[in-house]
Amino acid sequence: MNSFLLNQVIASPAVSLLVAVLMEAWLPLPRRLKPFHQARWLMELAGRVNKPGYPVEQQRLAGTLLPILMLALLLVFLIALSNLIIYPQIFEILILYWVMESNWLRRSARTIEQLLNKNELQSARFILDELSLRNKGELDRPHLVMATIESVSLRLFNHWFAVAFWYLLTGIYGALSWALLLSMSESWNRKLVHYHHFGKLVSTLVRALQFPPLVLLMISLTLYRGGVRGFTIALKQFRMWPSPASGLLLGILAGSFGIRLGGLRHYQKRRANWPTLGTDTLPQPQYIGWVTGRLIIAGWLWYIVPLLLYILYLLALYE
Repeated sequence: MNSFLLNQVIASPAVSLLVAVLMEAWLPLPRRLKPFHQARWLMELAGRVNKPGYPVEQQRLAGTLLPILMLALLLVFLIALSNLIIYPQIFEILILYWVMESNWLRRSARTIEQLLNKNELQSARFILDELSLRNKGELDRPHLVMATIESVSLRLFNHWFAVAFWYLLTGIYGALSWALLLSMSESWNRKLVHYHHFGKLVSTLVRALQFPPLVLLMISLTLYRGGVRGFTIALKQFRMWPSPASGLLLGILAGSFGIRLGGLRHYQKRRANWPTLGTDTLPQPQYIGWVTGRLIIAGWLWYIVPLLLYILYLLALYE
């Protein structure tokens, strides 16, 4: 019986996820091999059906049909491939290892924090350029800190925690579908004029699918000191944010640390006057590491809890 229970635990999705997370944290793939870094082909594909000067209705139609086609092709490919896979669990671990992204984000955040502490603003802007679409030339030290916290926090949530959530809830098909939707949303970002109408569908889908994993992450974030205060502040402010789920996450972080996030920004010389989140205190560089560390620990809680619950369930079932 003990051997049977052990085999059941090892074969569980929670163990597959835990192995993949550990591999990604300690033995990360080069970023050039990661799917979110290889999204240029999505922009090239969109350029064939969303050319400048097309009517708005045609842009929206193309932006609806192309994602549906790509998701359908992905699912057909996965179903066909599943018949050829001898060890499904190993396949799922490798796919999660390939898709999930936290190591590069943590290293980038740490490097930017070190550069800002040395007042090397231009070097910090150069690294931040890979994380954010904002115009960074006019950003001073505190606003570079704010931009880094926002970008790293949202990418950790989307590229790391949400991938794990959808894997545990819907399996590897759901995790890969989320990753593809997220890649399309980031490649066809509506903050850029060219994709404002074309990217509407994927942006709406991603925003809706962010809420279920965000609920779990909020639970663990409120356990920290200042977490309940941050949650209370976020509830009053997040509705004004362009993406409510993102605004809620950033609002909790800003409120719990007692700092300010959000505010005025520029995309392709276009002014975007977004509301501020949290308090009026501008963050210092050390907050980059503090916020990143809190998100990592909060995420790890939900990687371990499913495994413990599954073990308890098996013990109760075969007692």
